[in-house]
Amino acid sequence: MLDKENSTKSQSTSSQTGLSMQAMLVNGIGLSDLEAVRLILSGNSVVDWERANFRTFEEVDRFLQVLHLSWADVGDRKRIRRVFETSVHFLETHLEMTCVEEVRSVEDVRTLFLWASDYDVASPRQTSACIVLKLMHVLQHLDSAELRHQAPIAEEYLLTHAESQILRCKEAMMEANPGVLEFYGSRKTRDSIISKLLAKKEDVASTVFDKLRFRIITKTREDLLPLMVWLQRVAFPYNFVIPGQSHNNLLRFKHMLKTYDLEIPSSNGIAEVDVVDSPNEFSSSTYRVINFIVDVPVCIHQVVEHPVDEHLGKLVFVMAEFQIVDAETAVSNEEGDNSHLLYKERQRVRVKERLQYGQHVQKSE
Repeated sequence: MLDKENSTKSQSTSSQTGLSMQAMLVNGIGLSDLEAVRLILSGNSVVDWERANFRTFEEVDRFLQVLHLSWADVGDRKRIRRVFETSVHFLETHLEMTCVEEVRSVEDVRTLFLWASDYDVASPRQTSACIVLKLMHVLQHLDSAELRHQAPIAEEYLLTHAESQILRCKEAMMEANPGVLEFYGSRKTRDSIISKLLAKKEDVASTVFDKLRFRIITKTREDLLPLMVWLQRVAFPYNFVIPGQSHNNLLRFKHMLKTYDLEIPSSNGIAEVDVVDSPNEFSSSTYRVINFIVDVPVCIHQVVEHPVDEHLGKLVFVMAEFQIVDAETAVSNEEGDNSHLLYKERQRVRVKERLQYGQHVQKSE
């Protein structure tokens, strides 16, 4: 295993956008990184976690940075404190659960992340801290949804801002010389959205998750794991990956850990995430990809001039899809039955059948 003390020192001195994938392999990939990647690949939720995996305030600060929150900012500290107090109140009044006094009276809320990472499974403090953090996660999402509803801003503007925000990471990645060949964003066209809605088994008004998409191609398959670590450290918060929307039949997680001589994390009881079936029935069975949907946080003050309710915070979320492959797989994914043209044709046939005969038509061969 890589030296954890050196890893912590390096992480605290590296800028948020200056972490190369090579530097990560030298400085160490921690347990918190591995758990985050495993959650992304499996499409699970942090609400189901038994514990967190933070070891230092530096790791907590880095996590907050991805959420556009800085502990050094007085306004951000007040916001975090307000969400914390609301969570404790909900826990004790609505759920009628006892919050450990040490947790309820904590001065520096960042300490909760360290307590929630305590490996003493019998510790009431660890359990209580973990529960409060889960509630804070949900309340942050709820407030952000309400803030977006109140804010005078069009979805198109938010999509454009989120796209620019993510693509700025591209410049940082290329400057840091990671193992990335391509990184680009795109929008789903109106015709594609109509076809997708008609092809879905759910109602025609079902959510389209991938209006905003990003595709990343790495040089080799060995670059996939460090890329995933880099993304969750810099580009988006792993805890806001949409549960149940991940697909991975490319990154064999345990194999990659062995390649880098890393231990398999087991603190949250997920034995296997090597393969997560694709929910997309039109993809070929031999199509290989890492695919997931994430709520990307956007600071509302950067996109609207009018004041909004400060009690709701400053963040709104924009859904974005990430598709990640290595170069060799990218080529094979365009060959034979995997080609995009055949994919679109299978979808088009299904849409025609549904419009003619209804949604109970048998799957086309």
